Amino acid sequence: MSRGDVWHVLIPQNLDRTVWMGIIKVQGEEHQIHLELPLDKCLHGARVWGDWRLERHLRKHRKMIQSRLKSATDPENFIQELCSLLEASKKKGCKTGMPLLKLADDSALYSRIVQEVGDIGWERVSDIDADFKRLELLSKEISGTTHTIKIQLHQQYPSVAPTCCTNLPGDFKLHWNHKCTLRDILIQFEGCLKQYQPFWDEMAEIDANAWILEPEKPGPADVHRRIALGNNSSLQITVDPFHPHMLPQCRFLGAEHVIGPLRHNLNVNLLTWNSSASLLANLRSVLDVDFPLPSSSQQQDFTEECGICYSYRLDSIIPDQVCDNPQCNKPFHQTCLHEWLCSLPTSRQNMTGLGFNTLYGECPYCSKPISMKKLDKR
Repeated sequence: MSRGDVWHVLIPQNLDRTVWMGIIKVQGEEHQIHLELPLDKCLHGARVWGDWRLERHLRKHRKMIQSRLKSATDPENFIQELCSLLEASKKKGCKTGMPLLKLADDSALYSRIVQEVGDIGWERVSDIDADFKRLELLSKEISGTTHTIKIQLHQQYPSVAPTCCTNLPGDFKLHWNHKCTLRDILIQFEGCLKQYQPFWDEMAEIDANAWILEPEKPGPADVHRRIALGNNSSLQITVDPFHPHMLPQCRFLGAEHVIGPLRHNLNVNLLTWNSSASLLANLRSVLDVDFPLPSSSQQQDFTEECGICYSYRLDSIIPDQVCDNPQCNKPFHQTCLHEWLCSLPTSRQNMTGLGFNTLYGECPYCSKPISMKKLDKR
């Protein structure tokens, strides 16, 4: 398709016609362009990217491009709209003496980055800024889980090592010298992913076979799990991502008459922990408990609201203080219970070597004694 100094060629790359690749030419400049549609072939959710020169254009008109995607009837129509948009923008830039694409003095750095990205594949890039100083690379596991690494390049790259940020449960330590490239970063990153795979496998088994109260949506970096035990009680574990089969840090939350026996079981059966067994199997064994299964229970069974504020989540925090009276067993947020006890004239504080650190008072529901550690308001 052509119109004056604007023309394009667009070719489908699969039978479903969800992946397209082609060339567009605007005012004498040719650009390679890619268009990827979702499975429903809706242009509104399509992803558009191009070569490094076109990418600088696209980033300056991202909102307009999204608008054109919504109104376009098919890929061919969208490409025509995009060419018109770029042509108009370039003409405007020429009139004002400000070209749309202004090559910087460090074009050698741009060329190097373009070459290195081409080496690993542009499909591995999920984001890159117009100055080519910040980019985000993708790595996908066999299971289908996608991990990202954000890279900040120094002006003296590659003489100066880039800064990397990941979604790993531990630090990512980059080993770098002036001969390294983006491929080396990706190789080291994927090596770390393999190192953490046993940890992710253990956490995935727990997530699939127990009710997880927190975090609400566990991510790759989360080493904590708060597991529902029932009866307004829970177990919070902190797992070592480098030794996921070892005994995790355990903290029991709930009324003492509920969690006391579980704490006793842990202390008595501690020596039976089998590091060759799975984390979930060990927890079941040493605690002598069957965790409620997602398949045989419902969320409302473990999400009782706070007895003071009448909400389940307060600033993303769920209740973790429970009345010890078995006939009451009402849960409260720490902050709610703290404010309640501080407001009672009959409440008292216990003084230790660390100061006044425990509040004693009455339960708002059953008026039986209840206590909690005093919160630090600093």
